[in-house]
Amino acid sequence: MMSPYLHLLPRPRNLEAEPGHTLIELLVALALVSVCMALPVSSMIAVFDQQLNRNNALICQTAAAAAQVGALTSASGRTVAWDAEGLTVSPDGGTGVRFLVAGVGSGLGTNVSRWRRGGGVSVRFVPVTASPDSAGSVYFGDEGKGQRVVVRLESGLTRRESR
Repeated sequence: MMSPYLHLLPRPRNLEAEPGHTLIELLVALALVSVCMALPVSSMIAVFDQQLNRNNALICQTAAAAAQVGALTSASGRTVAWDAEGLTVSPDGGTGVRFLVAGVGSGLGTNVSRWRRGGGVSVRFVPVTASPDSAGSVYFGDEGKGQRVVVRLESGLTRRESR
């Protein structure tokens, strides 16, 4: 007669090699995981660049408004200058205030030739009327992907738009 507890006894182990994964299979799986992790990183970099251009355009608008108020309230004009290191707002013939702004140099440009100054952009607001010395746009970011700040000649008011 067989014992009813025979099924509880340990079974003998199979001495053959247990099936597993080959090195090639592991490398293919690792490559797929790497590609899946790299795709979101590249799209995040593009989002960060867009946000940086937007922030720089907003700072541009704020600096232009400050220069206009300064030109209206004093007898001297104001100049707003952007370059690779940042932004300077200065009165005519005086020393300006320098602001360090990240990423201004990348893709900085203008469509007004008199605003171009050695790798940067410089806009002068004349006294009394506080209008700029010309009408035009300041560009932040790569062509077609950045932000544009439009400066109007009559009022000097600015408008920001995506390109």
